[in-house]
Amino acid sequence: VLPKKIDSTPHASISMALLSDICNARKRYIRPTLMIGLTANLDELDQYKSEFSRNVTVVLDGSIYSNDWKNDILDSIRSLIGNQLKLIQREDDKFLITIHGIRTHGRWQQDLKSNLDK
Repeated sequence: VLPKKIDSTPHASISMALLSDICNARKRYIRPTLMIGLTANLDELDQYKSEFSRNVTVVLDGSIYSNDWKNDILDSIRSLIGNQLKLIQREDDKFLITIHGIRTHGRWQQDLKSNLDK
């Protein structure tokens, strides 16, 4: 529930409207890769649960009575970072297979390897 209020009362519909705008492909926003919904307002979560779950990566109970949500957020961030590092590594891992002709010994391959290693 964002601090914007309707008739002096914070209301979940404001949060849902913002979330909907961020996730709408026709809007100007770029949707983040990882979106974590954190709420302690579990009473209204039931009312908006399907929309909330459809638009965020994970929904967490941000209750003041537990700190479990902090570890869940860290786990989600670590997972995202790990995935991004794998994508970067995959782009860096390139290989080249050279095949010399049947009437040569492929001496040019060693020169090619030396130049590629540089």
